[in-house]
Amino acid sequence: MRSNEGGAAIKKLVIVAVAWGLILGGAGPLVQAKGKPVDVFFNLGTEINMTPQYWSAGFQVDFHLAKLLMVSPEFNVWFGRGESILVPAILLNFKLGRFFAGAGLAVIKDISSGMAWEIGPEVRPKFDLGYRTRHFQLLVGAIPRNGYVSGLATVGVGF
Repeated sequence: MRSNEGGAAIKKLVIVAVAWGLILGGAGPLVQAKGKPVDVFFNLGTEINMTPQYWSAGFQVDFHLAKLLMVSPEFNVWFGRGESILVPAILLNFKLGRFFAGAGLAVIKDISSGMAWEIGPEVRPKFDLGYRTRHFQLLVGAIPRNGYVSGLATVGVGF
């Protein structure tokens, strides 16, 4: 990869992350204005297959729509093995006390090569199961991909 291609990929990553943050950040006050709580978590994690292949960092915003229901858009970057992959997702989670479980869709987009923007993203189902308090969460998840399942484990800090 030429050096200017790497810079262009990073620039696009920053633009996508900022746009996603502005969208989610703008939606939070609107939902809170209607009396529904909104939580924001910063997450760090790893793939939990036989050998970890990727680490991840990202954030999620939980919109509590009802006592037992929340919608959770998230934006993660996976990195490892010389690759960088964007993984935005949206999940519908059902809550039971401090536990939650849900399903949704994730978009997986490799941004690490100069040709990456010419290759379309993968849209995959995503499943999660977690435990949370107001300022902490543990999450395990799965994304079926190309004949195998990416198992994920994250720890989140809430704001």
